[in-house]
Amino acid sequence: MSRKGLKLVTVATIVSLLAACSANNSSPSPTANPSNPSANTGTGEQNESAAKGLTGELEIAAFVAGDTREQWWNTVIDDFKQDNPDLKVTAILSGVIGDEIRPRWIKNDPPDVTYLGGESSTKDIQQLTSDRKFEKLDEWLKEAKSYEDPDKLLVDVLSVANRAYDPDGDVIGLPFSTGAYGIFYDAKLARDKGWTDLPTNWDDFIAFLDMIEASGEKIAPINYPGQNALGYLTNYMFYDVARQDPNAYLDGVNIVDGAWLNPLYLESFNKLQSLRKYELAGSLGATHTEAQIAFLQRKSFFYPTGTWLEGEMANDVPEDFEMQVIPFPINGKGEKSITQTYASTDLYIPVEAKNKDNAKEFIRYMYQEKYAKLYAELVMENFAMNVDLTGVQTAPSVISYSKMLLDPNLTVFQTNIGRNPTVYVDLNNIFFDELNKAWAGKQTGEQLFANMDKEASKYKSKEGFEPIEDRFLVEPSK
Repeated sequence: MSRKGLKLVTVATIVSLLAACSANNSSPSPTANPSNPSANTGTGEQNESAAKGLTGELEIAAFVAGDTREQWWNTVIDDFKQDNPDLKVTAILSGVIGDEIRPRWIKNDPPDVTYLGGESSTKDIQQLTSDRKFEKLDEWLKEAKSYEDPDKLLVDVLSVANRAYDPDGDVIGLPFSTGAYGIFYDAKLARDKGWTDLPTNWDDFIAFLDMIEASGEKIAPINYPGQNALGYLTNYMFYDVARQDPNAYLDGVNIVDGAWLNPLYLESFNKLQSLRKYELAGSLGATHTEAQIAFLQRKSFFYPTGTWLEGEMANDVPEDFEMQVIPFPINGKGEKSITQTYASTDLYIPVEAKNKDNAKEFIRYMYQEKYAKLYAELVMENFAMNVDLTGVQTAPSVISYSKMLLDPNLTVFQTNIGRNPTVYVDLNNIFFDELNKAWAGKQTGEQLFANMDKEASKYKSKEGFEPIEDRFLVEPSK
């Protein structure tokens, strides 16, 4: 097994994560305006003016779902055009972008920048990745500078480490919109009840839940995301194992013999199962939507989920509900808090693009603070940049998330396990079945992990099984 090791990396101290093993697929430099000598480059010294005064052509194709996303793309593209009047820029913006540009891939004539998404693109992304049709970006990212601050690399200003990788393990896709898993609450309810000293570790978390339970209020300390609850709780179990022994986590996801019998897994499961006595009655039998509505009706104080919650339930959030998010406090006293980020990582430059360096300049241009704030305002989601959104007219949880990621006492744990449909999908399904049995009291935690160890061994013995390199599963915060 490859033991690169899982790194739990603090947001404050790590400035970049770059794979160094890719080939450097070069293309001609973008044509510069002779009167603007600083507008050359694809690598090397770059500053703000490097993305100005470009000539030639650039074609952009982007997935848009809804008018606000389309408005965001049009704003960025129009600004880029104004800064580059001699550059011919065309754009295809569509909710079915996969269908729109599929013939172009077949003709080996793709646009220069592609942001893929939606159901129409899912199979295309898988096939194009397998066929290595996306440009390897590792070498460029080693030197690509932030558009706004040339003293920083582009990767320095990205808020998450999520990337898309090709079969060789090289970076091909960059993060666009992003979010995290955490535990949500209503700040107004907290103020009204005097419950503002929020927990930052496991012991304080249990004490906080006990306080709510003893208050006599008709508010459950915690609610679960309905029938999807165990998927979220599994994330927290993995956090807890990884923070104590990264290799124990990696052994589990790489199906090392006996990995699931490591006592850390049972200890973490038992911790999470101890929360059952605090749950809203009937929450595990509720649908996903029913559970969210119960939380918005203030029937529970805490609700563990992802930062998509406020946007997903926009029509049901009461006007005076101040949705906030904090890291799920699975960590011990004196330890940094921990969360997991996710992101759409489908921002690509095709291998056969005709204007690769102009495409790279446009990507640098996109990652500006003003566009991150505009994205928050229009889309009510977080753009993948380290930006404090205080004062921006957006959803409270979006501002709360931006502050959470900027906290120097936060550790970001990044994994795709259970989120990538191609990663051990059958074994994941078995795991959730076994987890459900244990959660419902139909088997013990010991039986759960003994069964998982047996199932993992059987799965590994299947013909054609290949271990997944840990770099596809684990990345630190930057």
